[in-house]
Amino acid sequence: MSPLSKSLFHKRCITSLCGLLAAFSLVGFANVPASAQDNEAPAAVKRFLNDQAAAVGWIDISNVDLDALVAFAEKLDIPTEDTTETKAIQTALVQLGVKRIYWVSDLGNLMSPAQALIVPCKKENSGAVLLILKTLAKRGNATAVADGDAILFGNESAVEQLQQKRTGQPDPLLLKAVSNITQPHGLAIRTPVVALIPVVSVLPEVFKDSTQVAEAAELLVKVRSVVVTSQLPPPNGEIRISTESADVAIGLAKLLNTVTAKKIGDAATGVKVIAQDSDVLLSINSIEATNAAAKGFYLLTASARAQPRRVSTLNSLKQIGLAMHNFYDVYEAFPAQALADKEGRKLLSWRVLILPYLGEPQLYEQFHLDEPWDSDHNKTLIPQMPFVYGGHPGRKQTVDWKTRMVVPLTDGSVFGTKGNGTRISNILDGTSNTLMVVEVSPEKAVIWTKPEDITIDKTAPLASIINETAEEFHCCLCDGSARFFSRSIKAEILNALISFAGGEMIDFDKL
Repeated sequence: MSPLSKSLFHKRCITSLCGLLAAFSLVGFANVPASAQDNEAPAAVKRFLNDQAAAVGWIDISNVDLDALVAFAEKLDIPTEDTTETKAIQTALVQLGVKRIYWVSDLGNLMSPAQALIVPCKKENSGAVLLILKTLAKRGNATAVADGDAILFGNESAVEQLQQKRTGQPDPLLLKAVSNITQPHGLAIRTPVVALIPVVSVLPEVFKDSTQVAEAAELLVKVRSVVVTSQLPPPNGEIRISTESADVAIGLAKLLNTVTAKKIGDAATGVKVIAQDSDVLLSINSIEATNAAAKGFYLLTASARAQPRRVSTLNSLKQIGLAMHNFYDVYEAFPAQALADKEGRKLLSWRVLILPYLGEPQLYEQFHLDEPWDSDHNKTLIPQMPFVYGGHPGRKQTVDWKTRMVVPLTDGSVFGTKGNGTRISNILDGTSNTLMVVEVSPEKAVIWTKPEDITIDKTAPLASIINETAEEFHCCLCDGSARFFSRSIKAEILNALISFAGGEMIDFDKL
């Protein structure tokens, strides 16, 4: 899929209001506010806003400055792609009269990436627009179809479902929220009580005090709509939460400010909200305010961003642990740290040896096991690194195909022994008390086929695994289970986990 199709298809990948505004700060737009007439959703979109529609959002491609997008993203260390083709496609669509590209969602798909987009266009230009989008669709296993005065673009089944939802009876509350948007790009969400149930369910995790939980729940169910609007990057922009009354707005503003101050300290000033009549408002009116808000949202959403990565990483470690045990069932020992030749020279990593038990037997069979990892033949297989060694899908793959999945090497560790791999009967501390594989910080990553891992400094074992900015590390124990440990773990406990026959007793409830 081309850069533009990716950009359009995933603009709705923001899974929270905070995430959306943070994403808005990644692109540059001309400072041209929309006219009042532009606020009206066109008929091409209104017919899809049935009583099940919970949100409608759009981006005005005629106002996108892709060079500013790339420059701003690079400042935040966000991966970008070459925009040459994207600019050409953008120019072609704009010249054909395409302005906004819309996305509509019901409650069930509100937190999922967009699978179908609505592209309103002039009737006389619809054929040319359809041709461009069909070309993009072929590259990305998608479809593009004409539907009245719009082109529907995206996943084939999602496009079909979108067509089935046409009623021509848009929800009045949603239309009112849309009409309040005065900037070129926006997102409007109506919030019936049922939409807030998932939010209310996590309140006990946010507030430890049951009284605060009850207060927050009572306020949240009185929210009626949320509108995000902005220029990009936003010298002007706002988040407006509409509630039942001025009293509710005052209470909700106080609640939000209290929570953010508690969670992110001084950075909360960038996301401080005010009560305005029956609305709660966060306004941005300068680049300085943009940077402050971006920092605040980034800190607030850190745990939400980390959760899916953590789940995926732990799943990868579980798969590695299972492969280790399947290897054990065949050879009655875990693999050695490296495959070595008769002279003891290390050739290939343990990560290659367990490939048949990771569902990669064909890849394993392609390796020349009597040659080193960087032989003319074996190095051609490096780009075929299995996904589990990458950790999680959000991680940018480096061109040298490095993995952060390594084993700890030191006297007394499972893979610190020379020669053959360790037998379970020799793990005197117990398999559930002994580390097998750890995920190290990015700068400690190694080429996945190379017989290289990490050497543990027993005086500072944590520093051997993660850097000073990491808050935790993920690992797999010798019983095949995966878990994570906070950086607060004591050196003596970590050393005890790394050794397999030290005789230490570990109380995991206290970790």
